[in-house]
Amino acid sequence: MTAAPRLQPREATAPHLVNVLHSPKRVRVKFGGRTIADSRNVLVLRSNHFLPIYFFPVASVDASVLKPSLHREPHAVGGETAYWDIDTGDRRSANAAWSFVSPPGEDLSPLAGRIAFSWKLVDQWFEEDEEVFVHARDPYARIDVLQSSSHVQVWFDGEPIADSRRPVLLFETHLPTRFYLHPDDINLERLTASATTTRCPYKGIASYWSGLLSDGSVRPDIAWSYRDPIAEMPKIKGLVAFYPQAVDRIHLDGEPVAQSSFSIFISDRGLEHDQTQRYRRTSQSVGGHLECRSRRISGWLSQAPRSAEIRSAARLDRVCRLAGTWRRARISSCRRYRPRRPRPADQGDRSRIGH
Repeated sequence: MTAAPRLQPREATAPHLVNVLHSPKRVRVKFGGRTIADSRNVLVLRSNHFLPIYFFPVASVDASVLKPSLHREPHAVGGETAYWDIDTGDRRSANAAWSFVSPPGEDLSPLAGRIAFSWKLVDQWFEEDEEVFVHARDPYARIDVLQSSSHVQVWFDGEPIADSRRPVLLFETHLPTRFYLHPDDINLERLTASATTTRCPYKGIASYWSGLLSDGSVRPDIAWSYRDPIAEMPKIKGLVAFYPQAVDRIHLDGEPVAQSSFSIFISDRGLEHDQTQRYRRTSQSVGGHLECRSRRISGWLSQAPRSAEIRSAARLDRVCRLAGTWRRARISSCRRYRPRRPRPADQGDRSRIGH
């Protein structure tokens, strides 16, 4: 098996992508038993190198709980930042809210005047009526959980500890593949339950197992399992996955699985190094192509004789097909028309499993 190129987006050598998106979700923040931010007009600052950050319009934030802070800290992406403490009278959280003073560049300019909150310095986050844990969900992230007949083997402390031909493979955006194995395919005598638990916003609460070494010592938290994953992740319920760096080695179909070389810097404000913009070129290219097609079609229609002006939806549909758009349209008046949305059959397969 040829080693895969190191293109994981969170590896140090991967290009850094940063962009701002509008979230259609209602997002709320609670602190001290009260809602301090509530909006359906939230912007998301996201990247392949750091966790997403919600930015709220000032009008959606309870200004009475914000107290100016003297703390200042430059942001690697957005430059100078201003901070506020959150003070409800009986509780105070220092430097829990912040904002870019003057976001640099056109791409970050929509964040000007908006307020973000440090995730761990407030009490609760909600998307619609569901509480969200650990960090905001990335709208570009995706998880595929697939049944497989591949042969997965795990070695620990010089001996085989797991051997399975029925693994469940979990593919998650920006992260290495995880191999979830049935407990019957694992030597559970080499594992002992750990008190460690972690929470994932996409999967739920994970429980951990430590490995028992031959000398009687314990290597902590070498494997984990989701005993009761969230509704979107039923395929991994009760299965066990191992950290490649915590065991001797893992084989997939007889070949060693490469260990991940990157570490994730979990921060509400992102990684502390320069970010670069790389979406602009792609968006300009795609937009230019569509604009070119639009102009070509409009020019073709404008050259048609007035006596041939379209007066029915059926004839306009035919003209649009001949022009290459494969769109349907309808007449709103004798000489005016407006395009309709593409038919479902013309949209192609746009299904997507969200987190």
